[in-house]
Amino acid sequence: MFRTANPAMRNDPFGPAQTWDDVSRSGRAVPGVDLDATNESAAAAKPKRAAGVMTMGGTVQKSLFLLTVCAATAVWAWNMILPFDPETGAHLAQFKMNPWLPIGGGLVVGLVLALVTIFKPRLAPVTSPFYAAAEGFLLGGLSAFYAAAFALPKGGDDGLGGMMHANYAIILQAILITLGITGAMLAVYGTGLVKPGKKFYAGVMAATGGVMIVYLISWIGMLVGFRVPFIHESGLLGIGFSLLVIGIASMNLILDFDIIARGVQNRAPKYMEWYGGFTLLVTLVWLYIEVLRLLGKLQSRD
Repeated sequence: MFRTANPAMRNDPFGPAQTWDDVSRSGRAVPGVDLDATNESAAAAKPKRAAGVMTMGGTVQKSLFLLTVCAATAVWAWNMILPFDPETGAHLAQFKMNPWLPIGGGLVVGLVLALVTIFKPRLAPVTSPFYAAAEGFLLGGLSAFYAAAFALPKGGDDGLGGMMHANYAIILQAILITLGITGAMLAVYGTGLVKPGKKFYAGVMAATGGVMIVYLISWIGMLVGFRVPFIHESGLLGIGFSLLVIGIASMNLILDFDIIARGVQNRAPKYMEWYGGFTLLVTLVWLYIEVLRLLGKLQSRD
C-alpha cells in the first residue's frame, strides 16, 4: 500500500493481514498443521470475523463523532474566552481569559495524543476522542482570537471608543470553505477524477514535507528573534503561500480517503475505524487553520 504525507498514516496500519489462505496459496508447508482443516474452520468463522473488521459505515460514524467532540469543545473554549452581550445577542471582542491558554494547551495535549495514537493504533478508540477534544480547544481559541482581532462595530456604534463585537463572519466563512473543500475532494475521489498513484502520493508527501520544514524554520526563528519574510504577511506572496498550503492540505484529504478505502477493502481490524477518523481529523484541523489564516490575511488588506 502507498504511504500518505499525513504522519498518522505513515506505518500503513490498514494493510492486509496474513491469513492461512495466504500461506496455503504460497505453497509453504506448516509443520504439524493441517491446512485443509484449518481453512475449513476459517471459512466457517468468516461471518463471525466480519463483525470485527473495518467498515466504511463504521469509519464514517466514528469520524462524525470525533468532529462533534471537536466542535463541542471548540464552542466551549470560545464561550470561555469571549464574553456574551445579552443586549445585542452577540459576543464582545474582548477576552475573559487569555486565548493562548486553550490554544497552547490544546496544541501540546493534542500533539502528545497524536503521537501515542500514531505509534499505538490499537489505542485509537481511547485516544482519538481525547485528541478531538484537545483540538477543539485549539480551534476554539484560535477562532476567538481571529474573531476579536477583526472585530466589528457594535450595533449602530461607529466603533470609535465603543464596544466591538466578535467577527462571526470570518469564522463562518472558514468553516464553510473547509467543508466545501472536503466535499469537493470527496467528490473528486469518489468519481475517480483523481486516482492516487505512486507519483501522486510521492508528490503530495514531498510538498507536505516542504511546508512542514518551512513552518519549523519559522517557529524556530520566532524563538530566536528571526522572522521568515512574506509567508505570514498579507501581501501577494503571503496570500499565495496560504493558497498553496491549502491546496496541499486538500490533496492530503484525497490520500486519507484512499487509504481508508483500502483499509476497508483489506478488512483491517475494527479499531482502525477510530484510527481512520483520527487521521481524517488531523487533516481537517490543519485545513481549517490554513483557511482561517488566509481569511485573516485578506481582512488585513481591507
